[in-house]
Amino acid sequence: MRAARARWWLVPLLLLSVTGCSFDLSLHSQPAGTGATPPACRMVNGQIAGGLVLTAQSVPTAQVLPCLRRLPEGWSAGGFNARKGRTRMWLVVGQGNRKALTVTLQAKCDLTGLSEAQSDISGTTRFERRTNSGPVLSGTRTYVYPSSCLSYDYSLADASALPLLATAIGTIDRSAVAARVAEDSNGHLRLDPEPGSPT
Repeated sequence: MRAARARWWLVPLLLLSVTGCSFDLSLHSQPAGTGATPPACRMVNGQIAGGLVLTAQSVPTAQVLPCLRRLPEGWSAGGFNARKGRTRMWLVVGQGNRKALTVTLQAKCDLTGLSEAQSDISGTTRFERRTNSGPVLSGTRTYVYPSSCLSYDYSLADASALPLLATAIGTIDRSAVAARVAEDSNGHLRLDPEPGSPT
Protein backbone atom coordinates (compact mmCIF):
# COMPACT_ATOMS: atom_id res chain seq x y z
CA MET A 1 0.00 0.00 0.00
CA ARG A 2 2.80 2.40 0.88
CA ALA A 3 4.57 1.81 -2.45
CA ALA A 4 1.38 2.55 -4.40
CA ARG A 5 0.80 5.77 -2.46
CA ALA A 6 4.39 6.86 -3.00
CA ARG A 7 4.10 6.38 -6.76
CA TRP A 8 1.14 8.75 -6.89
CA TRP A 9 3.22 11.40 -5.12
CA LEU A 10 5.96 10.89 -7.71
CA VAL A 11 3.76 11.28 -10.78
CA PRO A 12 4.89 14.93 -11.18
CA LEU A 13 8.47 13.65 -11.55
CA LEU A 14 7.47 11.68 -14.61
CA LEU A 15 5.32 14.44 -16.06
CA LEU A 16 7.99 17.12 -15.86
CA SER A 17 10.90 14.99 -17.02
CA VAL A 18 9.02 13.44 -19.94
CA THR A 19 6.90 16.33 -21.22
CA GLY A 20 8.80 19.38 -19.98
CA CYS A 21 5.48 20.96 -19.04
CA SER A 22 5.01 23.52 -16.29
CA PHE A 23 3.10 23.03 -13.08
CA ASP A 24 1.18 26.04 -11.81
CA LEU A 25 -0.84 26.28 -8.62
CA SER A 26 -2.09 29.84 -8.28
CA LEU A 27 -4.55 30.88 -5.62
CA HIS A 28 -5.41 34.38 -6.85
CA SER A 29 -9.06 33.48 -7.40
CA GLN A 30 -9.42 31.67 -4.08
CA PRO A 31 -9.56 32.91 -0.50
CA ALA A 32 -6.16 33.16 1.13
CA GLY A 33 -5.06 30.01 2.92
CA THR A 34 -7.04 27.60 0.74
CA GLY A 35 -5.97 25.23 -1.99
CA ALA A 36 -2.41 24.15 -2.82
CA THR A 37 0.64 25.54 -1.05
CA PRO A 38 4.35 25.61 -1.80
CA PRO A 39 6.05 22.31 -0.88
CA ALA A 40 6.79 21.90 2.82
CA CYS A 41 10.33 21.37 4.07
CA ARG A 42 9.21 18.47 6.26
CA MET A 43 8.97 15.21 4.31
CA VAL A 44 6.52 12.66 5.71
CA ASN A 45 7.42 9.00 5.26
CA GLY A 46 5.87 7.64 2.09
CA GLN A 47 4.49 11.05 1.14
CA ILE A 48 7.22 13.12 -0.45
CA ALA A 49 5.74 16.39 -1.70
CA GLY A 50 5.41 16.39 -5.47
CA GLY A 51 6.32 20.08 -5.38
CA LEU A 52 9.80 19.26 -4.07
CA VAL A 53 10.32 16.85 -6.94
CA LEU A 54 9.12 19.44 -9.43
CA THR A 55 11.39 22.08 -7.90
CA ALA A 56 14.41 19.80 -8.22
CA GLN A 57 13.53 18.85 -11.78
CA SER A 58 12.95 22.46 -12.84
CA VAL A 59 16.53 23.49 -11.99
CA PRO A 60 18.70 20.36 -12.34
CA THR A 61 21.86 22.14 -11.16
CA ALA A 62 20.36 23.30 -7.86
CA GLN A 63 21.76 21.43 -4.86
CA VAL A 64 19.61 23.39 -2.39
CA LEU A 65 15.84 23.67 -2.87
CA PRO A 66 13.46 26.22 -1.32
CA CYS A 67 10.50 25.00 0.68
CA LEU A 68 7.83 26.30 3.05
CA ARG A 69 8.99 26.20 6.65
CA ARG A 70 6.20 28.00 8.50
CA LEU A 71 3.62 30.62 7.60
CA PRO A 72 4.02 33.77 9.73
CA GLU A 73 0.91 34.93 11.55
CA GLY A 74 -1.46 36.64 9.13
CA TRP A 75 0.27 35.23 6.05
CA SER A 76 -1.18 32.67 3.63
CA ALA A 77 0.02 30.60 0.70
CA GLY A 78 -0.29 32.49 -2.57
CA GLY A 79 0.81 29.93 -5.13
CA PHE A 80 3.50 27.69 -6.59
CA ASN A 81 4.87 27.49 -10.12
CA ALA A 82 7.52 25.11 -11.43
CA ARG A 83 8.68 25.12 -15.02
CA LYS A 84 11.86 24.31 -16.91
CA GLY A 85 14.60 26.58 -15.60
CA ARG A 86 12.66 28.21 -12.76
CA THR A 87 10.54 27.54 -9.70
CA ARG A 88 8.58 30.31 -8.01
CA MET A 89 6.47 30.33 -4.83
CA TRP A 90 4.76 33.25 -3.16
CA LEU A 91 3.04 34.17 0.08
CA VAL A 92 0.37 36.79 0.66
CA VAL A 93 -0.68 38.79 3.72
CA GLY A 94 -3.81 40.57 4.93
CA GLN A 95 -7.42 40.48 3.79
CA GLY A 96 -6.42 41.99 0.46
CA ASN A 97 -4.00 39.13 -0.22
CA ARG A 98 -1.11 41.54 -0.78
CA LYS A 99 1.91 39.66 -2.10
CA ALA A 100 4.45 39.81 0.73
CA LEU A 101 7.14 37.42 -0.49
CA THR A 102 8.07 35.77 -3.76
CA VAL A 103 10.87 33.21 -3.78
CA THR A 104 12.48 32.24 -7.09
CA LEU A 105 14.95 29.44 -7.78
CA GLN A 106 16.99 29.61 -11.00
CA ALA A 107 20.33 28.47 -12.34
CA LYS A 108 21.43 32.12 -12.68
CA CYS A 109 19.96 35.41 -11.44
CA ASP A 110 20.03 38.93 -12.79
CA LEU A 111 21.99 40.92 -10.21
CA THR A 112 21.56 44.31 -11.90
CA GLY A 113 21.01 47.01 -9.29
CA LEU A 114 21.88 44.75 -6.36
CA SER A 115 24.82 45.31 -4.01
CA GLU A 116 26.91 42.60 -2.42
CA ALA A 117 26.37 42.16 1.32
CA GLN A 118 27.75 39.88 4.00
CA SER A 119 26.12 36.49 3.58
CA ASP A 120 24.49 34.71 6.49
CA ILE A 121 24.46 31.38 4.62
CA SER A 122 27.71 29.44 4.31
CA GLY A 123 28.89 28.80 0.77
CA THR A 124 26.85 31.59 -0.81
CA THR A 125 27.32 35.17 -1.97
CA ARG A 126 24.51 37.52 -0.95
CA PHE A 127 23.19 40.54 -2.83
CA GLU A 128 20.63 43.12 -1.65
CA ARG A 129 18.46 45.95 -2.87
CA ARG A 130 15.96 47.85 -0.68
CA THR A 131 13.44 50.52 -1.61
CA ASN A 132 10.95 52.28 0.64
CA SER A 133 7.52 53.01 -0.79
CA GLY A 134 5.43 54.83 1.78
CA PRO A 135 4.95 52.59 4.80
CA VAL A 136 6.12 49.48 2.91
CA LEU A 137 9.71 48.21 2.73
CA SER A 138 10.30 46.48 -0.59
CA GLY A 139 13.43 44.84 -1.84
CA THR A 140 15.27 41.83 -3.19
CA ARG A 141 17.67 39.50 -1.42
CA THR A 142 19.54 37.02 -3.59
CA TYR A 143 21.80 34.16 -2.54
CA VAL A 144 24.15 32.87 -5.23
CA TYR A 145 25.13 29.23 -4.81
CA PRO A 146 27.84 27.46 -6.87
CA SER A 147 25.28 26.15 -9.38
CA SER A 148 22.04 28.06 -8.74
CA CYS A 149 20.60 31.14 -7.10
CA LEU A 150 17.68 31.86 -4.79
CA SER A 151 15.96 35.25 -4.77
CA TYR A 152 13.55 36.70 -2.23
CA ASP A 153 11.43 39.61 -3.48
CA TYR A 154 9.66 41.06 -0.48
CA SER A 155 7.17 43.75 0.46
CA LEU A 156 7.07 44.11 4.25
CA ALA A 157 5.69 46.49 6.84
CA ASP A 158 9.18 47.56 7.93
CA ALA A 159 12.73 46.31 8.44
CA SER A 160 11.76 44.56 11.68
CA ALA A 161 9.86 42.02 9.55
CA LEU A 162 12.95 40.96 7.56
CA PRO A 163 13.58 37.92 9.81
CA LEU A 164 10.30 36.54 8.48
CA LEU A 165 12.11 35.67 5.24
CA ALA A 166 14.02 32.93 7.02
CA THR A 167 11.07 32.03 9.26
CA ALA A 168 8.74 31.40 6.34
CA ILE A 169 11.09 29.83 3.78
CA GLY A 170 13.69 27.18 4.43
CA THR A 171 15.81 24.99 2.19
CA ILE A 172 16.36 21.29 1.80
CA ASP A 173 19.30 19.49 0.20
CA ARG A 174 18.67 17.93 -3.19
CA SER A 175 20.34 14.75 -1.95
CA ALA A 176 17.66 14.34 0.73
CA VAL A 177 14.88 14.60 -1.86
CA ALA A 178 16.71 12.16 -4.16
CA ALA A 179 17.07 9.66 -1.34
CA ARG A 180 13.37 9.89 -0.47
CA VAL A 181 12.35 9.42 -4.12
CA ALA A 182 14.39 6.24 -4.30
CA GLU A 183 13.09 4.99 -0.93
CA ASP A 184 9.41 5.73 -1.54
CA SER A 185 9.47 4.15 -5.00
CA ASN A 186 11.32 1.07 -3.75
CA GLY A 187 14.22 1.96 -6.02
CA HIS A 188 12.11 2.15 -9.19
CA LEU A 189 12.48 5.92 -9.69
CA ARG A 190 15.38 8.34 -9.54
CA LEU A 191 15.26 12.10 -9.07
CA ASP A 192 18.23 12.57 -11.41
CA PRO A 193 19.57 10.40 -14.24
CA GLU A 194 22.67 8.36 -13.56
CA PRO A 195 25.93 9.98 -14.75
CA GLY A 196 26.51 9.19 -18.39
CA SER A 197 22.92 8.18 -19.11
CA PRO A 198 20.85 9.97 -21.80
CA THR A 199 18.84 12.97 -20.51
